[in-house]
Amino acid sequence: ISILNSFQECTLKQIMDQESEIVHDTQSLHSDMQTLVYENYNKFIAGTDTIRKMKNDFKKMEDEMDLLAKNMESITSFSEQISCTLQ
Repeated sequence: ISILNSFQECTLKQIMDQESEIVHDTQSLHSDMQTLVYENYNKFIAGTDTIRKMKNDFKKMEDEMDLLAKNMESITSFSEQISCTLQ
């Protein structure tokens, strides 16, 4: 009600200026909100890409560790054969 009373004491130009200011502020807030949405979306996409890359890297590392284990088994087997031969 106090807002209504204060508008009743304003001139039409003051009210129109106030409306323009509110419209400008609303557009500015809308623009800021869109910027935040786009920034968060970009961060989400970057995070998704990072997780996908990490998953691929871990899979590759797991495969390499399996290969290393097989190589170590072969080395151990050859070492045992050499030891038996030398004995």
